[in-house]
Amino acid sequence: MIYTPQGANKQHASKQIADITYDLLDKSPGSVVLITGDFNQHNLPTFHPYIDYPTRGNARLGLSYGYIAEAYRFRPLRQLGKSDHTMIHLMLKCWPLLKREKPQKKEVNVWSKDSV
Repeated sequence: MIYTPQGANKQHASKQIADITYDLLDKSPGSVVLITGDFNQHNLPTFHPYIDYPTRGNARLGLSYGYIAEAYRFRPLRQLGKSDHTMIHLMLKCWPLLKREKPQKKEVNVWSKDSV
């Protein structure tokens, strides 16, 4: 979760976000890193935005970025309580094979060297 206040050095903040994210990816290759928060227009060229929808009035304040393009789809939800922000439900676009197909039972015969 990222929050960058108004007036902050956006270039420095963007570099810190990228450095921390790349460090996480180096420590856990293949893991999913999702960056969310109020970015105040950062420049994150190697990351892809997942939400293209206004989250407060006509502004996109709640943003989510990742390093895999189009990995998630989103669905706007109602505001929570007295909040003036729209909630967003992020869903993986690619479900694991086990969730998409029923398991199949297969029988495999293995020949030994003696049986040939």
